Amino acid sequence: MGRSLAELAGRHQVLCITHLPQIAAYASAHFRVEKCEVEGRPSARLLRVEGADRIEEIARMAGGEEVGETTRRHARELIRSR
Repeated sequence: MGRSLAELAGRHQVLCITHLPQIAAYASAHFRVEKCEVEGRPSARLLRVEGADRIEEIARMAGGEEVGETTRRHARELIRSR
C-alpha cells in the first residue's frame, strides 16, 4: 500500500492519514497531529517530523509509547527500504 501511494504521489498530490508505520515510512513529508488544550478548550497541533524525530515517531507508531533500540532499528530500516 505504501509503495502504491508513493507511486501515485509521483503524479498527484496525496494526503494520507495513517497509523501504520509501514505506510508513513514512504512519505516525503511527515506530520504528527497532537491533541492539546488551549485556554481550556480542546485543540490540535500539526507538527512536521524530520530527521531523528521522524525515526522516533515511526518507532512509536510501530511499538507504542515505550520505544527501544530494536524498534528504532526497525523504523530506520522501514525508512531506508522505501
